[in-house]
Parts: sequence; structure tokens; C-alpha cells
Amino acid sequence: MLSFCALPNLYLTSAFGEKILEAVLPNPAITSAIQLSVQKVDIPTSLQGVLKNSIEILYGEKQKDEVYLQISDLIRKSRMSRSQKMRKGDFRRQSDWYKDEIIYMVYAQGFGKKESTHYQNLKAMLPFLRHLGVTTLRIIPMPACRIERSEYHRKNVHKYCPGLESPDAFKSLIEAAHDKGLKIEFDLLSLPNPVATQDNDFQELFKGNELPLSSLYPLLERASYWSNQGIDIFNLDANDFFRSGQNLKTSFRNQAVVQLLSSFIQVTGPRSILHVEARQEPEKLLPYFGQEQTYTYTDHQKSRHIIRSTQGQIATHYAYTASLWSSLILGNNQAFWNAYLETPPFTDKETWAFFLRNQDELNLEMLDSATRSRLYEQLLPKGVDFQNGKGISGRLADFLDNNPLRIKEAFDLLLSLPGIPMIYYGDAIAARSNRHDAKQLNEETQTRLRKTTIHLATEPLPDSRVIHRAPIAQKQFYKAGSSTDTTSGLVYQHLQKAISIRQKTPALLHGQFLPVFSDERSVLSYIRYTPEQVVLVVHNLSDKSVQSTLTLRKKVQFTLESATINNLLTGKAQPIKQSGQNITLSLEPYQSYWLIL
Repeated sequence: MLSFCALPNLYLTSAFGEKILEAVLPNPAITSAIQLSVQKVDIPTSLQGVLKNSIEILYGEKQKDEVYLQISDLIRKSRMSRSQKMRKGDFRRQSDWYKDEIIYMVYAQGFGKKESTHYQNLKAMLPFLRHLGVTTLRIIPMPACRIERSEYHRKNVHKYCPGLESPDAFKSLIEAAHDKGLKIEFDLLSLPNPVATQDNDFQELFKGNELPLSSLYPLLERASYWSNQGIDIFNLDANDFFRSGQNLKTSFRNQAVVQLLSSFIQVTGPRSILHVEARQEPEKLLPYFGQEQTYTYTDHQKSRHIIRSTQGQIATHYAYTASLWSSLILGNNQAFWNAYLETPPFTDKETWAFFLRNQDELNLEMLDSATRSRLYEQLLPKGVDFQNGKGISGRLADFLDNNPLRIKEAFDLLLSLPGIPMIYYGDAIAARSNRHDAKQLNEETQTRLRKTTIHLATEPLPDSRVIHRAPIAQKQFYKAGSSTDTTSGLVYQHLQKAISIRQKTPALLHGQFLPVFSDERSVLSYIRYTPEQVVLVVHNLSDKSVQSTLTLRKKVQFTLESATINNLLTGKAQPIKQSGQNITLSLEPYQSYWLIL
């Protein structure tokens, strides 16, 4: 019979700093169990169940306990090496802190400098982001790095992604961002892994067969390491999940992968959350939120209750982007309401993320054929075709004719929706598409692709999306903050004000959403409300002045105290007439109102 007192000299110190038992016992399973018992990690009961359920779906009943023990050991090591600063964040952050975020998306090599940059250059842009009012910096991996994943995942990441520095430089950026009150989001599968025990490209994640443990453990190591370094939001590109097919078996398996990752992140460091992205209809993405659960997180005799979804906490709503553009370009609210009606409801602990533009093309595939054709016809002269009609490449300012009124209205619409707004770098200063630098970027990317160790079936083709991925000089961003007579300055200063108002207005930040009927198709209107506050949001999508009568549901009872009401966006009094549940008001071309009733 084995006992601890019979094995006095078997303790060693691991790289994580904790004492473990030397693996000299005859039975590896017994050794593993004793190692775990030396310093048992407190995994909440509900998360234990979720982890085991995921493991059983992926590896079967026979391997469930063994895999769970090994994952528990990873959790234990991660928790023991976690800094006091991260531990405090685990207890101080609200369960749904992420619902207050405004995300700014950037390329490390393109934000703030004309030539290829390092993370050090991103540090110089942090004051700009702080002044603008965004709360999370999302760093997008460069396209070549994402394609060269099998090499990018290895320890020498800087060799394969020119312009990126070592993991230590990235850690320094994270710390600098936190010091400025900003959070960091990064693609989980593109993070370097300084503590990797083996190389792996994670391609098995996206195949219909089983996920090998040799792929799983390095992935969890990566999540553990960067959670401890302060990554606030892990982004998971799940597009390949859907490419592998969506029969019942693969769907369960893919959701089990997301559920396992999310649960692992929650138990190792609940200050961090998971953001799932896939270019799919909302009903197909909804299962990747999972179920709402409550668990008790305990660390060093301190405990707190956390309410989170079992899979992703954020999912990007791609269908809304195309619908927003349909309404903005065609001057008709119908596409917006179609997307609204097709969006399924979920619990209070999950949220959608929305964007007007991101690093990819403006994809039109989720629109009906008639709307897609009309939108494509109008936008093509302002951008560049992407893959024979699938979408249009180009920047927001070009799509909106570089008209500051239209650009400001687009941001007013984005910031007034329920969910998390995401802003693409350069759009806040009305940056234009860069066709000149795009040619050079395409040549550099194709050269790297030809050198990759991944076999390419065909010669890499030019990518039209580079026209909105080109670097932008730092001075252009800071100049916008002091300029009042340029489109760039007008857009930046309006956006900064709108962000500030949103963050200070409870109904816009956390309120429920209620449609409001307008007698004009060119007017888009809705209510954002909490028990204490009601905000009426109205947009004139057309290039003509319009008078519209809005009909509010009886759920919203109100009585206007005067014939005018203050527009939060301008600070000016707006004439308004009430008749029962009807409100009549006038709007100038491309004008938006945020009105507290």
C-alpha cells in the first residue's frame, strides 16, 4: 500500500514553481493521480461537468477520465503561476464586463506608420485610442501569418511574420495597453506559444475526424499562458468549423471544442472571455453561445459567483453588416428589419458584435439576390470586386462618397445598436482606400506565400482586400484630433463625442431594443430602454429632408414636457410633436437623433 510518508524524497520543483512528485512510481495512472492530489485545483462543480461532457464528445467515455486528469493538471499549473495582478482582475471584473466594450481592430504592421511596424509602434498609438474612447484593442494577424499557420504557431513566430517581434514585446504591449485602461483581443490560434512542449499546426481542429490530444494540449497551453499574460478576449476564427460540414455529429464535435476552450479559460482566469467568429447566418451561430450557467470561482480562499455562457460569450453578427450597408446605400430601412427579424434571441450573458467594415471584403452573400445585385452595382465604382461578385473591397469613407454627414450617420447607427461595436482602423478618421500601396502589399504577400511550407495547389492570386489594409501614417490619426475643417477631423471628433455619449447613457449601453414604426421607408427608428431611461433613435437614410411620424408601442408610455427635445448628438433642441403614441419630427439629409424621452 502506497503512502506519502513512504516516499520522502520524491518531490521536485517544476518550471511552474510548484512541488510535484517525481515520476518513478510503477503505474503512470497512480503517479498522475498522486501528483494531482499534492495540490488539488478547485474546479467549480458545474465547470467540471461541462469539461467532462466536452471531453466525452471528443474522445469517448473510455478516455474521459484520463483526459480530464491531464487537463486538470494544466489548470493547476496555470493557476499556480498566475500573477497577483491577474488574480485581482478575476475577482474585480463583472461577469458581463465585455458588454460595455467598443473594439478597435488593427493590423500591428499597418496602424500608425507607413512602413512595416513592430508592437513598439502600437504603443505610440495607445494615447490616440484612449482619446477616441474605444476600450479594447483587437490586433489582427497579418494575412500571410494566418495562411502560414503551421509555421506561425511555432516558437520562432517572428521569423514567419515580418514586422512582429518576440512574445516578450507582445507582453510589453499588453502591459502598456492595460496601463492606459485598454484591453487586448487576439486570435487564439495565431498566438505564439513560448511554453510549447511540441509543435502543432492545429489543422485537426477543422477536420471531421477526432481532435488528437497532441493538438488539444498545445492549444490549452497557449490559452493558459496568454491568459496569465493578460489577454482579455480570445478570438476564435470558427469559419473552418463550417467548412468541415455541419451534420449533427460534426456540429456537436465543433461545439464541444468551443465549450472545452471556453470552460478552460473560465476556470484558469475568468477575467478573460471567448469571442467566436464565423461568416454565417445568426441561427447557425447561436448554438456556439451554449447555455447560461452560474458557477463559483474560488482562489486562495476567496470566492465569487460568475454567470457566463458555456461556449462563446461574444459572436460576430456578419448578416447585420450587409443589411446595414443595404439600408445606408439604398436609403431604405427594409433590409435592416429583415436582419432584425432573422436574429434569434439569447440570454443576457451573451452578446453580438457588429461592424461596418473590417479587414475583409464587404461580403454580400447573405443578402437576397435582388438586393445583392443593386448594392453591388452601386458600390463597385467605389471599390474593387472580390471573387467575382461575392463582395466589394474598399474603405467605409469611399463607400459613403467621403461625405462626412453619411459617415457620421453610419457610426451613429452602429453605436446605437444593442451589442458591441467594432471599428476598423482608419475608419475613425475617414481614411481612403490605398490603391498605390496595395500593389506593393500584394507582391510582398504573394512572395511570402510562395515561400511557405504549406503546399499551395495554385499560384497565389492578387487579393483586392489589400486596398483597405495598407498602412496609415501616425500623423494622420493625431492630425484628425485637432482639425475641424477636414472630413477626417469632422468624422473623428463626431465619433469621439458619440462614443462618450454612448458610454454614459445606460439605455444605449445596456438597454433593451424595441422597433418603432415610421411612415417613411427612408427613416429607421427604434427605442433603447431600461426601467429608468428611454432613448428614441432616429436616422434619415436619404439625401433629402423628411418629416416622419413615428408610432411607439404602448409598452413605452411617455409624455413630452415641451415642444422641443435635446438631441444628445448635437446638444441642440429638436422640435417635436406628440399625439398619443405618435411622434412627428423633421430630419435633414443623413441626420440622426438620439433623444431621451
